[in-house]
Amino acid sequence: MLKAAVTALVAFMTLPTVVVIVVSFNPTAILSFPPSGFSFRWYENALTYPQFQRAALNSLWVTLGAVAVALPVGRRLRSPWSAASCACPPCGRRSSSRRSWFLAWRRASASSSSPPPSA
Repeated sequence: MLKAAVTALVAFMTLPTVVVIVVSFNPTAILSFPPSGFSFRWYENALTYPQFQRAALNSLWVTLGAVAVALPVGRRLRSPWSAASCACPPCGRRSSSRRSWFLAWRRASASSSSPPPSA
């Protein structure tokens, strides 16, 4: 049931894009489906349009700027325990993932916070 719902949702979201891509190769100025021929006319118009070229270049510069800022900031702010294999600080055990590190930390903190046995 869930698989069918996901498939239907993906088809519903993807189908309009597929139709637009197919129709974009239509050589006529009037929308017709199925296309009456095959042409790169609209792609040539878009790529030779000066405003489109300026907008594409601006997008490229903004992307490069965002990457130039995000990479060093992300590297600086990452957790010291985010490596694939790290030593778990509470117990010193080697861990292969964040989840196992978290579970080991919970076990270590639970055992250290429990009250001493009464005699």
